[in-house]
Amino acid sequence: MVWWQNPDFAGDLNELLSHVNEATDASKAAHATGICGLYFHALNKLWNAFAQQEGEPGRADTPSFIAILRSMSEGSRSILLKDPVLDNLVNLTPDVLDHSVLKRRGYRPGQEITDLLRRDATEKHRKLRNAHRSFLEQKPDATTDSVLKKLAEFLFVVRSNIAHGEKTPYGPDLGKASRDESVSALVIPVQQVTIDLLLDRPSQKLIACGSLRPGGPNEEILKELAGDWQQCSVRGTIREQGSMIFFRWDPHATPIEAMLLTAPGLSDNWERLDRLEGNLYKRHLVPVEAAGTRFVANVFEDRRSSGAC
Repeated sequence: MVWWQNPDFAGDLNELLSHVNEATDASKAAHATGICGLYFHALNKLWNAFAQQEGEPGRADTPSFIAILRSMSEGSRSILLKDPVLDNLVNLTPDVLDHSVLKRRGYRPGQEITDLLRRDATEKHRKLRNAHRSFLEQKPDATTDSVLKKLAEFLFVVRSNIAHGEKTPYGPDLGKASRDESVSALVIPVQQVTIDLLLDRPSQKLIACGSLRPGGPNEEILKELAGDWQQCSVRGTIREQGSMIFFRWDPHATPIEAMLLTAPGLSDNWERLDRLEGNLYKRHLVPVEAAGTRFVANVFEDRRSSGAC
């Protein structure tokens, strides 16, 4: 059993999934910095819970983030470090500036940044890029531990940059605001992959409460996917409207019987499935119980006050 599957961490899991779902809902309307911030809230909840599980509840954020990344299996580490979305971020130019370094050195918006100051302020990005390149080139000293440490440290630079916004004692730094937005747009896919790997690939799991389940009127939509179905239960409420079954996730409600599909092919079919479900529905991550084990899986919910699947 993975640590977050322990019932003692059910509340933490619910909170982090709420942050992820909020980020999903905001993906077409909010600025990238806002969405990136929500994913950082989810990761923060995850690494703090992990620190508690390890008996270090007061551990600082950066070492806690490093520790939870290193808790991944070698297979998951490799998937993350070889994913093109990380390559896109690592090779972003110009390098990401650490604005806490700029601030400590008295930088003001509009000033020219000296070569020395730029070198110091981009150190975290540069170290990550060099370590990542060494890993991809399979150099002997390029361990996954080293790359993950530098990835966590770099992402904390981004987190700090967007948390402080463009406000400075000398007025708004509009150039920073624009840069934060473009950087956040590349960080978001990395956050999504990281969360997916830490939660045992919910991108490959779907809960079906109604028409999509085997024997349902829309079962053909999922038949082409090679995967395994099993009985499951998900906490929430259901109401029926004609032939529709409407579901709403509620972690305090009575468990509802459903079916869980686990299929690697789901990862490549979410856009198609989203289109088929239509604009009335939204896809969220929720906890689900199957064979005595807690998982995280996708479920389609109604965009109104109730959900549907």
